[in-house]
Amino acid sequence: IKPHHIHFFTASPLEAQAFYAKMFGAVPGKRANFDAADVPDMNLTFSKADGPVAPTNGRVLNQIGFGVSDMAKAKKDLEAKGIVFDPALQGPAARPPARAFFIDPWGTEIELIEVNPSAPSAGN
Repeated sequence: IKPHHIHFFTASPLEAQAFYAKMFGAVPGKRANFDAADVPDMNLTFSKADGPVAPTNGRVLNQIGFGVSDMAKAKKDLEAKGIVFDPALQGPAARPPARAFFIDPWGTEIELIEVNPSAPSAGN
């Protein structure tokens, strides 16, 4: 088994696609008839929501985690693009591995987790 896709429902699929392309370098495209964007080993799929959507935090799907090899650089790059890391979401700073959290414009909680690119990511 391996990751395939995460399917988002949003009022603005093309804006979500552009956001993930800008923030994470996701490659915009299509998955079947859906607007989508590809990150390594995962497709992000975006559909138009028929009504209001609720944020992910505290729900069945709480957050999406993206592994980064250099947390300081990843945070600096995202902050330069306008991301604000919410201090209320951050866990204890001393807890390895390094983690940082923010909310995308549609309410999805995003976790960055520092992973060693030469070690397996299972359990991180």
